[in-house]
Amino acid sequence: MARLTPRAKKHIDSRKAGELSVALFLFAFIALATPLITLIKGDATVFGLPLVFFYLFTVWIGIIVAARIIVVHSEPPAEDAQRPER
Repeated sequence: MARLTPRAKKHIDSRKAGELSVALFLFAFIALATPLITLIKGDATVFGLPLVFFYLFTVWIGIIVAARIIVVHSEPPAEDAQRPER
């Protein structure tokens, strides 16, 4: 029987995590901007929801999942950098 080994987490350094957070903010700002949302028209429904609501909830969940991934995989700052020496 094969033995399962835990997956190694891929860490993102704090600078890269900051850049990804800014990129996520810009994506969210553009994706949830009113002019873009008004382009979604029609009486179409997805799973019983109007298309505009489905779009909003899908983008919202995607943003939450992306933020979670960034936070979980970001490398915590070194303890030495947090406390200044006296």
